[in-house]
Amino acid sequence: MSSDRFASSLKFAPSQVACVRPYGWVTAVEVRLLGRLTIDVDGKRADDARLGDLGRKAFAYLVLERRRPVPRDELADVLWGECLPATWTAALRGVLSRVRATLADAGLAGPDVLRSQVGCYQLQLPADAVVDVERVEPALASAQHDVALAPDRARKVAAEVSELAGLQFLPGAGGEWVERKQAALAALRLRALELLAEAASAAGDSGGAVDAAERAIALAPLHESAHQRLMVAHASAGNRAAALRAYEDCRRVLAEELGVSPSPDTYELYVRLLRDQPLSLAASASTVTNLPPDRTSFVGREDQIDELRRLLASARLVTLTGPGGVGKSRLAVRVADSLLRVYRDGVWLVELAGLADPALVAQQVLSVLGLPEVPPPAATDAVARHLAERSALLVMDNCEHLVEACAALADAVLRTSSPVTILATSREPLSVPGETTWPVPPLPPPVPGDDFDLDTLLRNDAARLFADRAHAAAPDLDLRPAATEIARICARLEGIPLAIELAAARTKVLSPVQIASRLDDHLGLLVGGPRMAPGRHRTLRAAVDWSFEGLSAEQRTLFARLSVFAGGCGLDAAQAVCGQDTTPDDVLDSLAALVDKSLVTIDRRVSRPRYRMLETLRQYAAERLAEADDLVPTRWRHLAWAVELAETAEVKLQGDEQASWLDVLDEEHDNLRAALDWAAEERRVEEGLRLAAGLVRFWEIRGYLSQGRSRLEAFASEAGGSAAMRAKALTAAAVLAQRQGDVAGARQSYQESLVVQRARGDRIGEATALHGLANLAVNDGDLVTALTLFQENLGIARDMGAARMEAASLMNLGVVAHAAFMRGHRDVKDAGPEAHRFYRESLAAYEALGDGYGQALALENLGTLTRLHPGDTDGARRFHEQSLAIRRALGDRLGIADSARYIALLAMGTGEILAARQLHEERLAIERDLNNVAHVAEALTDLGEIALLEARLADAGEYLEEARTIYEAFDDRESLLRVLAHLGELARRQGDHPLSRSILDRCLALAHDSRHREAWVLAQLARLARAEHDSREALSRALEALAIAEEYQLSGVEAVVLDVAGAVAADEGDVETALRLSAAAEALRSSFFRPMEVEHIDHDMALQTLGPAGYERARAEGAAMTASARRQMVRAVQVR
Repeated sequence: MSSDRFASSLKFAPSQVACVRPYGWVTAVEVRLLGRLTIDVDGKRADDARLGDLGRKAFAYLVLERRRPVPRDELADVLWGECLPATWTAALRGVLSRVRATLADAGLAGPDVLRSQVGCYQLQLPADAVVDVERVEPALASAQHDVALAPDRARKVAAEVSELAGLQFLPGAGGEWVERKQAALAALRLRALELLAEAASAAGDSGGAVDAAERAIALAPLHESAHQRLMVAHASAGNRAAALRAYEDCRRVLAEELGVSPSPDTYELYVRLLRDQPLSLAASASTVTNLPPDRTSFVGREDQIDELRRLLASARLVTLTGPGGVGKSRLAVRVADSLLRVYRDGVWLVELAGLADPALVAQQVLSVLGLPEVPPPAATDAVARHLAERSALLVMDNCEHLVEACAALADAVLRTSSPVTILATSREPLSVPGETTWPVPPLPPPVPGDDFDLDTLLRNDAARLFADRAHAAAPDLDLRPAATEIARICARLEGIPLAIELAAARTKVLSPVQIASRLDDHLGLLVGGPRMAPGRHRTLRAAVDWSFEGLSAEQRTLFARLSVFAGGCGLDAAQAVCGQDTTPDDVLDSLAALVDKSLVTIDRRVSRPRYRMLETLRQYAAERLAEADDLVPTRWRHLAWAVELAETAEVKLQGDEQASWLDVLDEEHDNLRAALDWAAEERRVEEGLRLAAGLVRFWEIRGYLSQGRSRLEAFASEAGGSAAMRAKALTAAAVLAQRQGDVAGARQSYQESLVVQRARGDRIGEATALHGLANLAVNDGDLVTALTLFQENLGIARDMGAARMEAASLMNLGVVAHAAFMRGHRDVKDAGPEAHRFYRESLAAYEALGDGYGQALALENLGTLTRLHPGDTDGARRFHEQSLAIRRALGDRLGIADSARYIALLAMGTGEILAARQLHEERLAIERDLNNVAHVAEALTDLGEIALLEARLADAGEYLEEARTIYEAFDDRESLLRVLAHLGELARRQGDHPLSRSILDRCLALAHDSRHREAWVLAQLARLARAEHDSREALSRALEALAIAEEYQLSGVEAVVLDVAGAVAADEGDVETALRLSAAAEALRSSFFRPMEVEHIDHDMALQTLGPAGYERARAEGAAMTASARRQMVRAVQVR
């Protein structure tokens, strides 16, 4: 289909952006930039023959940027980039002369067609000029709107859009700007194909849906939603097998190319396929967003919204610039809201006004996206990696005080992700390559001096805004007699929305005539003001000054003091921080007055109403606070309030109000960070220690590990705090370090805390530090030390009535008993029940405390133990699922990942390999997001083991090699041993026996102090010897492994020994012994927690040798053998 056909088949409203029309006789202008460049004027066509490559780029850029003057250096950058010729100004004139000649060929001649003014160029085309590139996004939005109600029409339009967008933008041209446009069109074509698949399905055309989805996948193999469309299309056609293959293709390509698993949405489709349930997808355009609902009506700017929508269809980064109060934030949110159906993966508002630390910009984005914190150096990469293949719009609001950090983040995201678009608001550009700045103008005010009736006046946006806000403030006010005064007010305030809203709020007590008069008087005072300030800034400040001076003394004081809050505050906080010289009721009255006067807004989106100030007003209020010499006392009260909140929350997080208090701290996080910043700036060390130590549980649960640890260590290193608080902060820092996997850092902090606590004679503090060191001792395998320390802690806890320490000590005594039989130090029949008793006592203690975090951990430990003793898989799964439910309710991503691992292990035991793989992949994604390197390695090892079981040997190698690298860097020998054993198996199965032996010999050396690990390595060496056809060594290694397995009751190792010995017997011709040992191994494997490799025995030959009756008898006898009988049979196998 040609672009001509596309243009004629779709009906579009003409552009609402007014441009000068240089020639009244021109009735139709159409420009094609896709395929060969042409321009048609009333049917007369000119092509790009005169232009050359540079002329084509210049022409295209001027067409698409025709609504503004383009600086000549900007145009030169588009044409030449970093290869700017020395005589570029002359060269640019030459290029533009060719552009003018081409325009003249089409019938557009004259000096006004391509204007040159003050170092800028602007192309003048009629307002209704048709440009093919600009029609793609509106047509796509139209088709999206029609897909449910008119699927045939949507299908037709989507097909046309996909064909048009498939034409190359300026074919043969190069450069960054051209490449960005081409990438944006490719993304639009992909969206069109997905929409075509959706519309075809809705119209009942399953074949068309399959074709469109397959074309989308061919265009972007890593775009997961296209794979989802294909699964649905196949399922709708009744081809369930093809839908399952589509899922497997998606899983494979994501794993191979990105190292990630399919999303939960894709996996849910797969599960529904397995259950033979119908498949459906949500609307392809996402409604996932955190955009706030409008608290007041949005007035005007319809043309600007349309223009920004078109701009965002082709530009990746658009920054709305302008002074405070001009309406940047409201306009950005309004534009974003209109694009909700365009971005499949959501539209996300990142509010930066309350943030002071540039290092936290990326963390704020992670938080908005629902992702956990990662250390600041890696946070930007984490955002970019998460958004790499997502179609999303980020709205970054109030960037001006964090410009460099915002620019770095935007640049990283745009370089990594082609589908993501960023809409920023700032008082200055971000200066990122590819950025399009869009100055937000004030609302056009009425022309002064005209006589207005109200109906005519309200056609003007500025006047309509005033009337709307005045009606909200004084519903009974009749504005008809005051039309002229309203026009004067809006003109005086130069159309600045914030200034107009502040003036309109005064109609509650003043008439428009009085407002106009007083505003005139007040503006007259500006003559002596700062002459260098931009006029619009002075006008806004005058409006705010006027509003401020109209407040009572109490209201002024409250308004100024509220500026210390970052991110708003609740009523209680306002009363605590701002009302020390008045009553709580007076604060409430003043706060209500500030809301009435539009100086403060009320946010009811959260559970408790919060009072907020626009950033422009907050900065003004902060100036007033400093002028009143009230800044330091107010910030001191803010810090004191934050400390009290944190210390209250510290207690509440340990009880049954844990979930609600986590929400409280989430709401106040900006304020808490601001208080910590001020404590650090003013060296308020004691308060900083109290505040940071009180937040450690919040930071731990929510995953703010790096942020919290750095705060704690910084304050603990300062002089001036009390010894008690310094010790508490060190212990808290150790907890976070341990959660990060930094054992050395955790041990150092615990030891420093222990020294301080012993010097103070604080038994509880000393026990807390010892408790942490005991945990580390368990991890190091020093169970004797750990047992001694935990028993001592339990005694201290009971003596001192410390219920939480008692619960933790009981838990960890269970861990010691559990680890003792796992590592072969104690008999499971003795240590298993002991561990159960400690875990259940701990669970009861945490339930009494209402501590969900502790309950989840106790349930996890019970689940892990129950699988081993008494071997109740179903019971173990119930424990883990209870733990997972609590962790999800708490938002504990670290805990969720742990629960996913344990449930995956249980799924392995029941043969649900695919489910186990999905859980481990989800867990790996979480651990990577958390930057928890040790846990990443563990997840990689589990996935490597599953890949071995599924014979995906290449995948197994990738997983295991990455894990090996991590464990070697960490010098984690026990974990390294497990990975190397799997790598030895992998080499054997790939036929590289020398490499396998080399790896397993290294394993044997590493396992010298771990008998159960040694047994597993010996079992693998037995398999290797059998693969090398060395039956004598195979049997010898098997017998060595059997001796250890018998001593430590290692059923998994014994199953391998039986398997290898049976295979050796078969090789030696003893078919009956081979069948018995094989059946005995199968019986043991059935009770093991995961599937295992099986040695090959020729069962057909055995059946022929023994006959059906003899074959079945041998297998039945083998399955029923006692432990002593099967071990005796292994030792009786002979090798000739």
